[in-house]
Amino acid sequence: MNPETHSRRTFVKSGALLAAGTALTPYVSQGFTDDKPIRIGIVGCGGRGCGAVGNAMKADPKVELVAIGDLFEDRIKQRSKHLEKICGKRYKVSPDNMFTGFDCYKKVIDAGLDYVILTTPPAFRPAQLEYAVEKGIHCFYEKPVAVDAPGIRKVIELAKKAKEKNSVSCLVFAGATITPSGKFFLGY
Repeated sequence: MNPETHSRRTFVKSGALLAAGTALTPYVSQGFTDDKPIRIGIVGCGGRGCGAVGNAMKADPKVELVAIGDLFEDRIKQRSKHLEKICGKRYKVSPDNMFTGFDCYKKVIDAGLDYVILTTPPAFRPAQLEYAVEKGIHCFYEKPVAVDAPGIRKVIELAKKAKEKNSVSCLVFAGATITPSGKFFLGY
């Protein structure tokens, strides 16, 4: 890498874009037509969450953001304006699909999504992933996947369950490389 033209930031951005494209791959293999949008939602509207939405928007022109959730209402108000700029015409979040509170992940997942991006603190992810897998929603979530051994075991169990369902994919983003746990989740 030439340090003058490539930086750590561009390297990570490229990796994030690759991960988002990989995350949307199941839709291509399932034969989604050009006229059907890929409806996504986000749980956790911090900087990484909004960045992941931007990556998803770049990965496929059919992606539409339809639901957002965060623990705090002020973050929803602040970040929804930023998300609207990122998504442009593909920002389809109505006020009825902006959710707050500890159970906002359920409301986002129940909003008729194809894919959910989980970027909340890792202590919450096993329960959120469990709900998404139960509902048959594809997932993109950040590392670390949990904060303790029981949480990690739960995520591994859920990855196996998602793989058995064969209609749910789970992608863990760990930068530009696929970690050993990511390989497990992806079935490598």
